[in-house]
Parts: sequence; C-alpha cells; structure tokens
Amino acid sequence: MSTTKTIASLEEMRVWIDQLLQDWGEKHLIVLSGKMGAGKTQLVQLITESLGAKHVMSPTFSIHNSYDSDRVSIDHVDLYRLDGDGDLESTGFWEMFDQDQGWVFVEWGDRLDKSIYPRDWPTTFIHLEKIEGNESARQITIS
Repeated sequence: MSTTKTIASLEEMRVWIDQLLQDWGEKHLIVLSGKMGAGKTQLVQLITESLGAKHVMSPTFSIHNSYDSDRVSIDHVDLYRLDGDGDLESTGFWEMFDQDQGWVFVEWGDRLDKSIYPRDWPTTFIHLEKIEGNESARQITIS
C-alpha cells in the first residue's frame, strides 16, 4: 500500500521525518526516486542530520558515502552514474547488506528492478516530486 503526502516547507519535512523514523528498526533499506532536483539528497541530509551525522554530501561522484550517527550506521548510494550490473558490483553495493544493522539509502533506486533488493531487509520506497510554484514544497509517495 502506498500513501502520498504534500509537504509545503522544510519545517514540515523535518516533522514528517521524525514521524517516519519511529517506524524504522536497526536495519532498513530506503529506495529513493524522483527527477533531478526533486530533493532525494536533501531528504537523506535531513534524516542523517536529525540522527546526529555531520557533513552529509551527495554521493553522485563518489557513488557511495558512509556516515556514523547516534542511532545507526548509514550508507548512502547514488546509482545515477552507473552503467549496469558490473558498475553496481564495483561499488560494494551487495556487501552493505551483510551488516547486522544500518540504514542504506539508494538514490535513483528505481533504476533497479524491485525484485533485486534483499528480501531480508525491511524496505521503504520513497518517490519525491517538486510542486510548481513553491520551491520548498514536495509531493512524497511512500510505499
């Protein structure tokens, strides 16, 4: 089942994030999709900063960043520049799921078939869309 929510401001986004995080356990896969500039990286930044992580940056060029937080370890992957399964293997993508705990955020995760993700990891799919006329507003679909 999916739900869609409209968020009008950064402050509303922070409140929504606090509610969302209450449902996530020690390990969780978060697959993010949306057009360029929709707010995927910003969402990861807001979540990780709310957990005490510092200096969160987009992994577009590094492909994979790791962060320590007060609650869990965080892996942040960006699949935008990957050309195929060989590139995915070289990132250490699958090794992230050997952990007993941690949160893995995958930007441009819709480039992979949903069936490829590990079944033993609780998974949330989040799609973000900009709302015309309000730079801060987003429509978010979560499933």
